[in-house]
Amino acid sequence: MIRRWWRPALLAAGGVALVCIVIADVVAAVNYHHHRNKLASAYDDATSAREETARTRAALAETRAAVEQLGTERREADASAAITGDSLFQAQAATNTAQGTATAQRSQIDALNACIGGVRGSLALLGSGNRAGAVTTLQNISLVCNTAVGATGGTRPVFAFDFADPFVLRVGDTYYGYSTNAGAGDIQIAKSTDLRSWVFVGNALAGLPKWAAPNATWAPSVLPRPTTTGTAYVAYYTAENGRDGPQCVSRAVAAAPQGPFLDDTARPMICPHRAAAIDPSPFVDADGTAYLVWRGANGISAQRLAADGLSLEGDEHKLVGADQGWEGKVVEGPAMVRVGGRYYLFYSGNNWSSRDYAVGYAVCAGPTGPCTKPSPSTVLGTTGTIAGPGGQEFFTDATGQLWMAYHAYTEPAVGYPNSRRLHLLRVALDPNGAPVLNPSG
Repeated sequence: MIRRWWRPALLAAGGVALVCIVIADVVAAVNYHHHRNKLASAYDDATSAREETARTRAALAETRAAVEQLGTERREADASAAITGDSLFQAQAATNTAQGTATAQRSQIDALNACIGGVRGSLALLGSGNRAGAVTTLQNISLVCNTAVGATGGTRPVFAFDFADPFVLRVGDTYYGYSTNAGAGDIQIAKSTDLRSWVFVGNALAGLPKWAAPNATWAPSVLPRPTTTGTAYVAYYTAENGRDGPQCVSRAVAAAPQGPFLDDTARPMICPHRAAAIDPSPFVDADGTAYLVWRGANGISAQRLAADGLSLEGDEHKLVGADQGWEGKVVEGPAMVRVGGRYYLFYSGNNWSSRDYAVGYAVCAGPTGPCTKPSPSTVLGTTGTIAGPGGQEFFTDATGQLWMAYHAYTEPAVGYPNSRRLHLLRVALDPNGAPVLNPSG
């Protein structure tokens, strides 16, 4: 048989091909595992990236929430500052407009900026619970704030801060002003020696009695009473009998006009059943007998005080009620004064938080009445920049001149929570004995 030479060659070639195939499979397997590992690594990297992205988004969300919270707090703080400094900021805008043409107003602009900065600082201290620091700040900026608002009397307030329901007492050469609770305390007190420049003293009340609710005291008045050792000062004021109870009248005593006044009462001095008693005001007749007038359940009443001023004696006498159109069914804030042998009862009427609030008067036969209203109209109402005047009380200066202290809003910032500021005006009588209360200046 003839040997076929090509078979061995064919077998050899087949073996070589088989080896190549095996090698190729091995290489492919190696490549497969290599790519699979790369893919697994890439997947792990992608997972890590997603987790990091989620963490970053969460951190951004927290940061955004914190920024929004800070923004809310800032807006609230700005709103609070705006409420407290309402007319000051309006004055700043008007004064800045005039800055380019009236260089003489530079001192007022500087005072205004200093006043606004001080008010904001006082608000910050009050918000942190530091009332003493807030009051000190207000004391330090009182004069500069008066300069800022041009406090010269007449149609302008004589005190830059909220000082509602004012009562002024002259002791020697110093005038002490007391007012409804606000930033300086439960009974705010300021003082002056010239009736133009007023500075805060602070809180005249040492503390509220246990029955009284906080942040609800207003319309204080002070009566000096002689004692065997000198003079005692009795403060009468309105407070709420419990957090949701009626308004009632209480009293506190101090050895000095600036206080501190101590209220040791276990219950209110005047508190009608299911009714209110507010706005107490003392009156001393020519014979030295003291009386208290106030707004009760049925209008304005009067009653004789004990010699020490700490309690009432005799019977309650109703003086006037709300029976005129301008009063809006409200008479309050009474104050009695004796001029030329005649007794005048002044009172406020209508909505205290509006331009309709005003002052009227009656003529009385004596401290306990009877009283009649000689005019169907107001004796002092909204006029010019003065809006909603009321809360009037009377005092005399060292020369014997009769003055009326009252509060008013300043246009256009009318109504709560805008400030009611202290105003003063001289009181005169016309030939018929009618009071003349036209503010000028």
